[in-house]
Amino acid sequence: MKVSNMTNEQLDHWVAKAQGWKYRDLSNPLWLGEMPNGGIEASDYSPTTNWEQCGELIEKYQIGLIVPETHWVAELFKTGKPKVYAEAQNPRTAICRAVVASVFGEEVSE
Repeated sequence: MKVSNMTNEQLDHWVAKAQGWKYRDLSNPLWLGEMPNGGIEASDYSPTTNWEQCGELIEKYQIGLIVPETHWVAELFKTGKPKVYAEAQNPRTAICRAVVASVFGEEVSE
């Protein structure tokens, strides 16, 4: 699947995987991973809709945003690779796509 087509819960899932988190489903979706506040679990992880969670990605991956006339572009600087760009109709989706693309490339296998 192309990262540029990902949205919503599917994109949230891949953002968590990009950070190395492990998925546990115990009647509710639950991600286990290192949280910025020192905790180790995050249920309800949805950076595509939650600005606080998305903001943590901006800081962690040093992401800049560009606002052209028709869409948002996220530019990821902290990868050790050439710059990664992703675009979307809203900034949160562009940021999340950039994170996933920086780890997995432009396509992921289901």
